[in-house]
Parts: sequence; structure tokens; C-alpha cells
Amino acid sequence: MERLRQSTARRSALIWVPGVIASGAIPALSALQHGAFGIARNDDWAYSRALFRSYASGHFVVDSYTKTMLVGQLAATWPVRAVFGESLVPLQVWTLVLGMLGLTAFGLLARQFLSPIRTLVTLVIVGLGPLFGSLAVSFMTDIPAMALEYVALWCAFHALRGPKLRSGWWAGALGFAAFAFSIREFAAAVVLVLALALWFSRRRGLIGGRTQWAWAGLFVWLGGAVALYEWRLRGPVAQHDVSALQVGMYVVNLPAVALTLGVQIAPLLGLGLAVLAFVWRRRRPVAGALGLVAIGMVALLLHRTGTFFGNYIGRTPSYGETLPWVAVLRPKPWRLIRWAAAVTPASLAVFVLLILGLRRSRPQERSSRVTSPDGLARMLSGSFAILMTLTVVAVSLVSGIPIFDRYLLPAVAPLCAWLLGWPELRRGMGAFASAAIGIGVGLWVVYGVYQVDLTSAADGVRWRVASQTVARGYRADEVDAGYEWFSAHQQGEIRMPPVTVPDTTPTIGPWVGLFTPSKVCVGALWGGGAGRRPSTAIATSSETTWFGHHLTVNTYPISGGCVVP
Repeated sequence: MERLRQSTARRSALIWVPGVIASGAIPALSALQHGAFGIARNDDWAYSRALFRSYASGHFVVDSYTKTMLVGQLAATWPVRAVFGESLVPLQVWTLVLGMLGLTAFGLLARQFLSPIRTLVTLVIVGLGPLFGSLAVSFMTDIPAMALEYVALWCAFHALRGPKLRSGWWAGALGFAAFAFSIREFAAAVVLVLALALWFSRRRGLIGGRTQWAWAGLFVWLGGAVALYEWRLRGPVAQHDVSALQVGMYVVNLPAVALTLGVQIAPLLGLGLAVLAFVWRRRRPVAGALGLVAIGMVALLLHRTGTFFGNYIGRTPSYGETLPWVAVLRPKPWRLIRWAAAVTPASLAVFVLLILGLRRSRPQERSSRVTSPDGLARMLSGSFAILMTLTVVAVSLVSGIPIFDRYLLPAVAPLCAWLLGWPELRRGMGAFASAAIGIGVGLWVVYGVYQVDLTSAADGVRWRVASQTVARGYRADEVDAGYEWFSAHQQGEIRMPPVTVPDTTPTIGPWVGLFTPSKVCVGALWGGGAGRRPSTAIATSSETTWFGHHLTVNTYPISGGCVVP
């Protein structure tokens, strides 16, 4: 009987594993069905181009359009290129597998202070949301960097859990953090978390013995990161000067950061509302005051910025707007999503303020201090969520890279786990909060799968209609079927800043000016019904999403100096 109970406990502890499997299976199946596997998606045409050219030349080759570090990603996929040739499929499979491994690593970390169900909730919010699934089947840098950051945190937990500092795990944490940094600069947040965790663990007595060599390792890491960053800046990357005006603009746009992160943790909206309801039953004046604070924050967020940083969470699939008449793709619940983005950070900020107030009045509630392994894991999670968000803003300011919603994705799982790990949720408000979170997660998964599948269908149908156009005798590099197709088929060098292209037709976009030489003979547009379908269409292709959304794309000739088959 005891053995049976132990076996049941082990199985229940792994209840979150199906969430990791689904996070990889759903985007893979959607991409396979809609023809989005093995095609360029978002910016991965530039990254794969850098890999193929680097492999052919034998040294690191990158253009000025690619601002991310990228070095580590090219080094890791060099053997993939050597075995499979110039194909995007194995590179996208590499990203997908690495992303699932990263979620597994964070699931193991979160299980140190969360129940199996709450660990599952955390991973589902990320893995089945609109960002992870859209990025998983690509060669983008976001998922690999995030996965390595999570592995670094997992190694740091084992290194610092006591009673002594484990040198092998610490070296692993530094190594994976360096690997992540060599892909995306935002991973610098990891080493800040490691330094904070080392200091706290030592101060709270979680580890004993000497830690000087661990601090030395951090300083060596920092020196190497600075050297790598300086070397990368000396390459063909656009320079950026930071001015007081630009700093001011970033401060003004901070509400957009809150909105962008808020929409990604929107399933926990019910948590903040449940806390208000919990307090209302006991102290109505306090609940009313906290409610007014939340309403004020919502009004401020919506007043300062009417939207958030886009790319994948938006009215359209990523880069769907690169074809005209994209309005036919706008999802109907957009206004609800926008309000959830504003209400979520406000309600959760109130939640945190309330809990901190309770703990100040009840010293015995201070169980979140780093005095045990589960407290250490929770501290790693919370500090990483905060420092990653701040690092994204800082790196964006210094480098001039605009902030996209996907940059904040690594902070989502740690932030959700940190919020769900408050001991107060196990009492009083627990049942109410659990029900509210369950409803929020269910709605989020539906939206996430909808957006991931819509993006796969939109990418696939654009690529297919362009391929049909080429089959009719047109040159691939002269077909403008959107940003990804056009960029992926250009052989000319990239020029930054791009040349402004005259707006002589509704289909020639600014990406055409990135390349020299370049020419467009065929354009594409979304089909908005019989009244909008051009009678001179060269090719027409349609695709239906899992939710019954019908997408149609047409291509047609553009007159002027083009050879028509």
C-alpha cells in the first residue's frame, strides 16, 4: 500500500508534463496542416541567411539588419546545417525541442514551491498562449534564449540549495547564462539574478563555506559578456546614440510595458479580483480603497497608451499587415483583450500590495524569505521576472531595438509562478481564486490556440500563393507576397537604413527598400470577398483555420518594366 501511495504521488507530481507536450504538439500540428513548417516566419529568414552564409564562408557573417547577438545560435546550429543542408525544417525542429526542454526546466523549478496543478497552470499560460506557439516553429532567437535562461535558473537552484555551494551546478548556471546571452542580450538578467541569489543564500544561511570563487565566476562572466557585446557592436550593426529625449520617451512608454506584460498574464486577472472579494468580506473600507487604486491604474494605463507593443498579440497574425486589406483577419474579442491587458497588472499590483501589508502586520507570515529551498526557488522566479522586464527596457534603450511583446515572454512563467506561490492563496481566498484562475486560463488557452493557428494559416497561405505564382513562370525574388517571402528570396545585400520605396502600389512595402538591387513584378493581397477579388489574379489560395476562419490571398501583376510570362 505504501508503495502504491508513493507511485501515485510521483505521478501526480508530474501532472504538468502534458502541458509541456501540448505546448510543442499544438503549434507543430498547426504548422504542418497549414504549410507553415519549413518556411520563413517573422525574422528567421535573416537568421537562417546568416547561418547559411557563415557556414559557407567558415566564419561569422551577419548583416546590419540583425541586431540581436545571434552568435551562440549560429554556433549551436552549425552541426544542423552540416547534416541537413540549407533547410529551415531542422532548424525549426531544433527551436521547438529546445523550447519544450526549457519549459520542462522551469516546471522542475516551479515544482519546488508550487503544487503540481499550479505548476501546470503556469506552464499552460506560457506554452499554450499566443506567443510561445507562434515562435516555437521558427528559427527566431526568443525561444532558444528563454529555454537556456530557464535551465540556468534550474542549475542555480541546485547550486544554492545548501548546505554548501555546489561548484558543478554553479558552473552550469554561468555557462547556460552565457550561452543564452550569446543569443539574446536580454539574458544578462540571469547573471543579475545569480548574484542576488548568491548574496541572499549566503546571508540567510542557506549555504555555508567560502563563496569567493563563485563571486569571481560572476565577475569573469560579466567581463566576457562585455567583451562579446563590444565585439558584436564592431560588426555590421546599426549604431544608436542614447539621448535625454529618448530616455524620456521610454519613461512615457512604460505603461505600454505594463500592458504588454499584463496581457500575457491575463489568465491571473481573476486572482486580483478574488483578493478584492476576499478583503470585501472582511474589511470593506480597505477593499474599496484598493479597488479605487486599481481603477486609477487602469485609467492611467489606458490614457497613457491605447495599446501595447505588438508582434504576435494583436489584431492580426504577425506581419499579416504586410499585405493589403488585412482588416479581414482582425479577431473579434480584441477590445476585451485590451481591457484585460490594463486590468490585470492593476489588480495584481493591488494583490501584491495587500499581501505585503498583511505580512508587515503579521510577522509570522514572512514565509517567502530565502530560508529554505522552496523559498530560494520562489526568489529565483520572482527576481528573474522583475529583472528580465527591466533588462528588456534597458537593452532596448541602449541598442535602439524597439520592444516587441515576445521580448517579455521569458518573464511570464516566472511572474505567474511567483504570484501563484504566495502562501496566502492556500487559505481563505484559495477556492475563490482557483475558480477565477481556472476560468481565465480556459479562455486564454482558447485565444492562444486561435492566434497560433491563425498565424500558421496566414503564413502558410501567403507562402503557398507565392509558390503558385512562381510555378506560373514568375521569378521568386520579384514576387512580393509579404515581408517574409520577399526577404527570404533576395540575393542582394541588405542596406541600413533602408531606402524609401515610392508608394506607387498598395503592395510594395518598406521591406523592399532593404535590399539592393530589388524589383517587384507581382503583388499579393488578402481577399476580402467577391467585391474585392481582382479579376486579373495570377494565383489564388485559401486556407481555413481550426476555428473556421477562411483566409484567401491573391497575387496580381504590377505593370512597369517586368517580364510577364
